[in-house]
Amino acid sequence: MSSRQGKLVCYSARILADYRRYVRMFGATASLAEFVDLFLRRQDDPEALIIIPKGVEAAFADPQSNEEQRVKDLIDSFRAQQSAKFEQELFKQRRRLADAERTFYEHVKRDGESVVLEFSPRPGQDMLVACLWSRWTAPGQPDLLSFAAITDEPPAEIAAAGHDRCVIPIRPENLDTWLDPTPTNREPLYAVLDDRQRPFYEHRLAA
Repeated sequence: MSSRQGKLVCYSARILADYRRYVRMFGATASLAEFVDLFLRRQDDPEALIIIPKGVEAAFADPQSNEEQRVKDLIDSFRAQQSAKFEQELFKQRRRLADAERTFYEHVKRDGESVVLEFSPRPGQDMLVACLWSRWTAPGQPDLLSFAAITDEPPAEIAAAGHDRCVIPIRPENLDTWLDPTPTNREPLYAVLDDRQRPFYEHRLAA
């Protein structure tokens, strides 16, 4: 039974994927108005999550009538809409990455509730935040890589905002010393942390 059902499904997909073959095989004209309605609903109601096989779209690549041309126009419009959507999301992702290099976020208590504040250095600048990383291993398990930012007592403006710790942005000229330390000598690392950048941090409620 399952094998037969699989053949029926495949046959149906082949018919839907080529509208003109359907017309040739059955000598009937399917209602193109239903195709128009389907593509319109896909474009106008994204939450409906209407998925149309590419083969169905391909059947209208060479329109032979005004109705088929309308379907093709809807397909082209939807593809342009999706392309713009993906480009906007890519821009947002790049902006989030840039923001992560220039801001940090902390939970603080405000009127008995926990809120998230966004702290940004002024003048605006990329922050080379001092971190420690670790690799956890266990037999039969994939390695787990993790890292944590090193924090210290906060400057006055962060303490006034209600938080008791602050990341440590190291100076660019100290980057090599931090990334390539001598395991037996930690003093240069402590010196890098002490010689940190000390910008003024503005804050606002995180969006």
